[in-house]
Amino acid sequence: MKKLFFIFLILFPACGVLRKSNDTITLKPNNDLVSITRSDNPLLYMQSDTLIPLSKYKGDTTDYIRHNFIENKQKYVGKELNTLLKDLGIPIKSYMFEVPWNNNDSIPCSTLQFQSFKEVCRRIDNREKPANIIIQWKHCLPYDSIMKRGVLNKFNWTAEDYRYYGKQIVGDVLQTLW
Repeated sequence: MKKLFFIFLILFPACGVLRKSNDTITLKPNNDLVSITRSDNPLLYMQSDTLIPLSKYKGDTTDYIRHNFIENKQKYVGKELNTLLKDLGIPIKSYMFEVPWNNNDSIPCSTLQFQSFKEVCRRIDNREKPANIIIQWKHCLPYDSIMKRGVLNKFNWTAEDYRYYGKQIVGDVLQTLW
């Protein structure tokens, strides 16, 4: 009896593998994989031109950003940041920027955040996964004007920031990975 019970314990989990898959695979005419849609998670896993709404991600902002903006960065690189901001669908609350140790006259990238600066600091302190987009600029931005703008607004995103940064050309779109 013990042998039968032991065999049952080994084989029972394997039965789940035998069920029919409800996955759908979409191919381009040249047989390049475009997407995989899973019944338990109807998200596209490969690059696509269509934005998938945040509601499909069940509140997972990080995955929403990763799929729609990081994996599809080719839509935004070389264009004004306004292009990405119009597609974003989530309000930016605050931002930070990086000052390179070897050149403190220019800013190569800015981090756009979906929480207040205070909330971002709390998340970092608690080692929680941040939800942000890092924009690497095609041409570095001048440190003095960026610093004045940030300090004046306590690094909270304003309409003035939207107008200023929106005209800047995107060099790359990245995300903090922890």
